[in-house]
Amino acid sequence: MSHHSTMMNEKYFREIFDSSSDAIFIQDATTGKVLDVNRRVCELYGYEYEQALECNIQDLSQGDPPYSMAEVKKHLADVRALGTQRFDWLAKHKDGSLFWVEVSIKFSVILDQERYIVSVRDISERKHAEQALREKQLFLNNVFDSIQEGISVLDLSLTILHTNAIMRKWYATQLPLMGQKCYQCYQNRDTACDPCPSLRCIETGEVEMEIRPGVPGSEAQWLEVFGYPMKDVTSGEVIGVIEFVRDVTERKLAEKELRRLRNYLINIIDSMPSTLIAVDAEGLVTLWNANAEKATGLSFEEAGGQPLVEVLPDLDKEMNWVRKAMEDGTAVSEGSRPRQRDGETRYENLTVFPLVDAGLEGAVIRIDDVTDWVRIQEMAMQTEKMLLVAGLAAGIAHEINNPLTAIIGFAQNAHNRIFKNLPNNRVTAEEIGVSLEDMRNYLERRGVDKMLDGIHDSGNRAAKIVRNMLKFSRKNDKDFTACDIIEILDTTIDLVASDHHLKSNYDFRKIEIIKEYHENLPEVVCEPTEIQQVFFNLLKNGAEAMSEKAYVDAGPAFVLRAGREGRMVVIEIEDNGPGMPESVTKRIFEPFFTTKGTGLGTGLGMSVSHFIITEQHGGQIEVHSQKNSGSRFVIRLPIENALPSLPET
Repeated sequence: MSHHSTMMNEKYFREIFDSSSDAIFIQDATTGKVLDVNRRVCELYGYEYEQALECNIQDLSQGDPPYSMAEVKKHLADVRALGTQRFDWLAKHKDGSLFWVEVSIKFSVILDQERYIVSVRDISERKHAEQALREKQLFLNNVFDSIQEGISVLDLSLTILHTNAIMRKWYATQLPLMGQKCYQCYQNRDTACDPCPSLRCIETGEVEMEIRPGVPGSEAQWLEVFGYPMKDVTSGEVIGVIEFVRDVTERKLAEKELRRLRNYLINIIDSMPSTLIAVDAEGLVTLWNANAEKATGLSFEEAGGQPLVEVLPDLDKEMNWVRKAMEDGTAVSEGSRPRQRDGETRYENLTVFPLVDAGLEGAVIRIDDVTDWVRIQEMAMQTEKMLLVAGLAAGIAHEINNPLTAIIGFAQNAHNRIFKNLPNNRVTAEEIGVSLEDMRNYLERRGVDKMLDGIHDSGNRAAKIVRNMLKFSRKNDKDFTACDIIEILDTTIDLVASDHHLKSNYDFRKIEIIKEYHENLPEVVCEPTEIQQVFFNLLKNGAEAMSEKAYVDAGPAFVLRAGREGRMVVIEIEDNGPGMPESVTKRIFEPFFTTKGTGLGTGLGMSVSHFIITEQHGGQIEVHSQKNSGSRFVIRLPIENALPSLPET
């Protein structure tokens, strides 16, 4: 090759060498001396060409980490072994300023000479960008961790890409959760949850769910998860899920306590015997307790939100009261209101209470069934009247007893002075010249003797009725004694037989009485007047029932039985009347229950009888009856010494 060609080649390669965008050092691999540099070295470091040749690589670095000659030599040794080496270091400009460079050293043999070719590239901008990115990432991490809601970023495989500090706190770990499956970290599971909020979010879009952490030691007992799909900014495809997680433990506990208190209040309200109904300002039902359900047959689900007048038409007129109570802020009430239900007159107390809390407008309606109380009042009034009547009857009986005694006595005397062979009778007849035998014959033929006997018998019967009335009306002192139960029953029959009056539909004297009494029955420890009251009620009710039946062959009849069963005396009162259906026999002993028309009965006779037998005397009373087959009442009373001693009063 000619000298000119050699010069041309050197110039050509020099141009290429100097045109490189990287600073290039050519260094002797043995001595470390810089043999050549390109133009970019001078531009990058601020040295002249000759000055650059006097420098070595260590002079051109400023360590962070600072590279010592030993470290440079080590890099060079690695280059000799590996053929190339690349690293970043902090370079120093001639003016002392620092900048980052990427150094690439390659070992090469040029013309049998070992050389290092060192390429240096300015990466200050990249380093600054990386630093800015790190600072931005740190800033974002600080912001991320300062958010008091848990945040998780997941990919499509449910692998955690990022979490914030609150999530690590909830799951009792300070270690990163990244790279693990969410169901492993959050639920301590080997497979995805079912349902999985993240998968549902990927499939359907935004999702909201409540879950319970499955990891022991988690501070949160309940979490509310909001999931949003994470999309690629270019393609718009879903590439993952961002979950915002909120600790709702306190809210759930508050809701649980609220439910407990609500159930507690509902139980209190439902346990009240009153019907309680609350309505809002529009008259729509907002509360409907168990008694309201029982009274109407409608559940709260059916009545709630409905106009009150539609679910309870009986209260149509009372809506004016509701409005008045809300307007005036005062309660409105009305007592003992009659209302027809199932063909029966019931009585109610109605009170309307306004709801006066701030922001709450409406009223509470309380309805109390006071039928029993009203009837007890009526019974008390009736009892008062009966006491007055009983006193009057006793007084009248005493007044009747005096002339009745005289009538019986005079009838007896008249009979004796006519028909008995008394000395004075014959003497007086002879004195006036009358034949005693002729006078007796005349009176007998005219039936006067029988009339006198009738007067005497009727007088005695009337006297017996008066004695029974006086005994029945006498104040009861609860004098329990051993009594002949048959005697009490027979006495009561006589008393009921005298009860006939013009308003009655029956004549007890026309009822056949069949007695089937066992002999030698033991006495019964009882209060005779009360037992007589029971017999009176049963006989009178039976007689009234038989008066309603049309008899064809036989007439009305009672069969009275008395016997013994162990330590009990058994009395049966059976009639051949119309009988009672099962629906009546089931309720026959209930207070105020009656099958009689209005004003014809209080419904207390049978309940009082039941009380006297069972509570006062420790006995039993039962009824056996079928429609059109008569009725049979069975009473069992303890015999002597069967009752405990009664306390003194």
